[in-house]
Amino acid sequence: MNDTELRALLEGATTIAVVGASTDPAKAASKVVAGLINAGYTVIPVHPTATEILGQPAYSLLADIPGPIDIVDFFRPSAETPAIAEQAAAVNAAALWLQLGITSPDARQIAHQAGMTYLENNCLGTTAERSTPTLNRRPRCTDVRQHVGTGLAHGAAVPGATSRPLRAARTRPGHHRPG
Repeated sequence: MNDTELRALLEGATTIAVVGASTDPAKAASKVVAGLINAGYTVIPVHPTATEILGQPAYSLLADIPGPIDIVDFFRPSAETPAIAEQAAAVNAAALWLQLGITSPDARQIAHQAGMTYLENNCLGTTAERSTPTLNRRPRCTDVRQHVGTGLAHGAAVPGATSRPLRAARTRPGHHRPG
C-alpha cells in the first residue's frame, strides 16, 4: 500500500475500533486511542472487562458496537488475530490494521477473503501522523526515532500493507451511515 492509498484510508475513516485498548494511560494501546480521539476520529475501545476507556464507551466484542466500523486496529497477541479478523469481517469493517510486532497469515487471508484492506506490523498512530500531517493528526504509539531506517519516519511505503482497492465500511443491516 503506497502513501496515497494510506492517506485515502485514513482521511476516509471516521470510526476506528481499537481491539485491546488499554485502561493504563502509560501503554501504547492507550496513547494511540488518546491520539486518535484528539485527531477527530470516533474511537471505540474493545476490551473484555472495561466499560469505558478515556471517556469512550468500551465494548467487549466488535459485534456489540452499534454502527459501522471503518478500521479495526489490533493491539493483542498475534495468536488472537484470526478470531478478530473473523469478527471484523462479520461487522463489515473496511480495514484490519495490526499494530507493530503483530502479524498473521491467517488474519491476512480472512481479511482478503472479506474484501478488507489489511495492514500488519505497523503503528496506526505513527502512520496517521506521517500520512496525514495537514490534518494535524498526531497519534503516536512509539517515538518516531525508533522508526528511523524503517521508512516509517521518512515517507516510504508501509511494509506489511497489502495494496488493495480501498472501500468504505459497509453499513450493517439496521444501521445507516451518515452521508
